[in-house]
Amino acid sequence: MKRKTIFGVALICVLCSTAPLATTDAEQDALEKIVDELDQLNKLIDKAERESDSTERVRFRYDWLRRDLKLVKDGIQDHLDVPSTEPKTFDPLLGDYRQ
Repeated sequence: MKRKTIFGVALICVLCSTAPLATTDAEQDALEKIVDELDQLNKLIDKAERESDSTERVRFRYDWLRRDLKLVKDGIQDHLDVPSTEPKTFDPLLGDYRQ
């Protein structure tokens, strides 16, 4: 999977997680779908990590990517579980996955 695709999905998830109350069934369904898609992304990340070359000098940090996606997923899930009109603070995303 290309890095741009992962960043795009993460960005969409972040934008959705900062929306005000999930007041419509359609919005709730869409946010739940994003959470499901993030779970599916983790399977693809696992596969990519298994197929990676561990001898490379610069390696992709799958653990950092998983952390960022978990932050996004948790933010969405928190909104679905306990909608609030008050802004919340979240840890910043890492965004750079090479080390």
